[in-house]
Amino acid sequence: RMPETLQPEKEFTVSVSEKARKPMTYTLAIVDEGLLDLTSFKTPNAWGEFYAREALGVRTWDLFDRVLGASSSTMGPLLGIGGDEALKPSRDNVNRFKPVVQFIGPFALKGGETKAHTLRLPQYVGSVRVMVVAGGGGAYGSAEKTVAVKSDLMTLSTLPRVLGPGEEVWLPVNVFAEKSARNVQVTVKTGGLLTVVDKTSQILSFDEPGDDILFFKLRSGKTTGAEQVLIQASGDGVSFTETIDIAIRNPNIPTVITEARLVEPGETAQLEVETGSVEPEDWATLELSRLPSVNFSRNINYLLEYPHGCTEQITSRGFPLLYIDKFTTLSDEEKQQASAIVDEVIRQISSRQLADGGFMFWYGDHYSSEWATTYAGHFLIEAMNKGYEVPEAVMSRWVQFQVRLAQNWLPTNPNLGYYRYSMIDLQQAYRLYTLALSGNAELGAMNRLRELPSLSLQARWRLAAAYAVAGRKEVANALVFNVTDEVEEYSFNNDTYGSSGRDQAMILEAYLLLDNLEKAMQLAPSVANSLSASYITTQSASFGLVAMAQLAERIGDGNIDVDWSLNGKAMARVNTPKAIHQETLEPGARLSVSLTNNGEGALYARLSARTIPAADAELEPKQGRLRLSARYVGLDGKLLEVKSLTQGTEFIAIVTVQNSAEQPFTDLALTQLFPSGWEIFNERMLDEAAANTDGGYNYRDIRDDRVLTYFNLGTGQSKSFRVRLQAAYRGKFYLPAVSCQAMYAPGEEAKNSGAWVTVE
Repeated sequence: RMPETLQPEKEFTVSVSEKARKPMTYTLAIVDEGLLDLTSFKTPNAWGEFYAREALGVRTWDLFDRVLGASSSTMGPLLGIGGDEALKPSRDNVNRFKPVVQFIGPFALKGGETKAHTLRLPQYVGSVRVMVVAGGGGAYGSAEKTVAVKSDLMTLSTLPRVLGPGEEVWLPVNVFAEKSARNVQVTVKTGGLLTVVDKTSQILSFDEPGDDILFFKLRSGKTTGAEQVLIQASGDGVSFTETIDIAIRNPNIPTVITEARLVEPGETAQLEVETGSVEPEDWATLELSRLPSVNFSRNINYLLEYPHGCTEQITSRGFPLLYIDKFTTLSDEEKQQASAIVDEVIRQISSRQLADGGFMFWYGDHYSSEWATTYAGHFLIEAMNKGYEVPEAVMSRWVQFQVRLAQNWLPTNPNLGYYRYSMIDLQQAYRLYTLALSGNAELGAMNRLRELPSLSLQARWRLAAAYAVAGRKEVANALVFNVTDEVEEYSFNNDTYGSSGRDQAMILEAYLLLDNLEKAMQLAPSVANSLSASYITTQSASFGLVAMAQLAERIGDGNIDVDWSLNGKAMARVNTPKAIHQETLEPGARLSVSLTNNGEGALYARLSARTIPAADAELEPKQGRLRLSARYVGLDGKLLEVKSLTQGTEFIAIVTVQNSAEQPFTDLALTQLFPSGWEIFNERMLDEAAANTDGGYNYRDIRDDRVLTYFNLGTGQSKSFRVRLQAAYRGKFYLPAVSCQAMYAPGEEAKNSGAWVTVE
């Protein structure tokens, strides 16, 4: 028993009793009806669960989803898109959707007793379902009631999901008066990142129950972060409060500015960087190392903030975090954050496992990617060795998949498609290495691969590492005796998404497994150089950091002993036996570090600072072998000028990417950021056929304010991609540049310039 209607932020009572006056135990849940509608949730029937027929205890295999998925998409992968943003939770903590979910109990009820629960709903308007699930003496039951939540005076307001610096938006406030309220005063307050232009309060008059709408103009400043807009309405003794959380974000990509020096014993060096401005998530570090500098801060930031999320990339994001304690001293909070990211990567990878035990490359794929499967499994093994919890079922299925492929592998050249550089022997060698690492060494397959006369340099070193892990170091040493560790540059169109920098990091790891520290130290500068390059792939950054962390763990005696000052202020002396040490600095528009090396050996020092270009900065347009053009058309197909649109206009953005090079490009990423006042129309949610990749792309990730599209482009080929939009909010907004980047090809990028647009 409970009231027929509820009011937000007002207490109410729910009474629970058993009709036949029997004793029972029960739980009570109150949930937003709209949230339940997403999955057509029904109040649980415990009887049906506990007394259901048991399934036949025979192991079976179900391939129906794979057979069906061969010709059509499925809703599971469709709704499971994206997710990579969760790996680095925003410090802004903006949650626009605050569902009502209250669950209390269990409670014990005596025979004939009635229990009353006094509850209170948060600020919410809508409908909730109240559910009781009970049991006692082998009997089970449930009851439910749906009630409306409303107030005599209510407001309904809306804002875009995000805003950018320097933008203006009109906030519509719809006021509902259930009872006659002669005068209703509406006031808007902000936290400071947004300011109300002109009036902060307005008055509405009602002669009878009804609703009316008011508009308030808001403007964002240069500061980014989490903002809260408070809307207060009051009249005739009735009041109502509504809050909207919104993120003020800079749409531009962060960059890391660094300066590095080699400081000899007794020498004093000066390092300076200038960012010009400081954002809430900016940081600065001083890296000191007895090893060649790995540019740790820039590379770890690059991996954590990388916007794309295939299986290879999320694995690269988590891998170095397993060794982060070798680079820097973490506080307890930072350790928890790093562990949370690793746990999330494990969860993401596990969710991408297919029925055959392999891992898909993109969500929604119906086939396993061999290299991504081996790479992800390598990470899971190392995570287990570091004490992380990895589902046993995931690992056992992965081992079965790897063993099957290893045993059936033949040195044949597959149909390469877009990939022009085959590395099938490295695929097999890496697979054998990870199997040995997991304790499931396939010595027969290893021996067969070792006898291959045309074994590539990379495969030879990785196979040697597999033998070393399997306890056969004499075979490993013989395999690489007098073999060079220099890897020449090769095509980025390869089936392992690799580079020479990635391969040298793998060779460095093999040296350490063979206890050849001298050779590892000689190779370290080359690996460090690739980590400091202007452009680096995710895999090169990941393997490089992991290999250098393992080297730092093995390096001999010595101390980092440094006196230093920041912007003229003396700081605490650094004296540590670690091979690599990092100091966290307070970000600033200009940083100047002076340091003296008191140690006995040379010291590598690097000052790094993260910054983001101004939201409307005129970034240099770029057109090279990749060219792109963007145009906008109405639903009738006619060209549309978007610098000034009428509110409610629906239109389509069409971006055409052309390859003018005499070679194909694989794994291109098209990034389209849209103005805050434009809403993306996700046609996939209404039309399942639109989720298929017949549009010329491999995968598409649709987010609040941007669309990321991944595709391949043949020689001389061009492709066009369409996104349906609506000019939903009045105001002045910034349209960022469109960019297209080859994720594994250094320097291959195209972008246009941004512009300001208005919606009236």
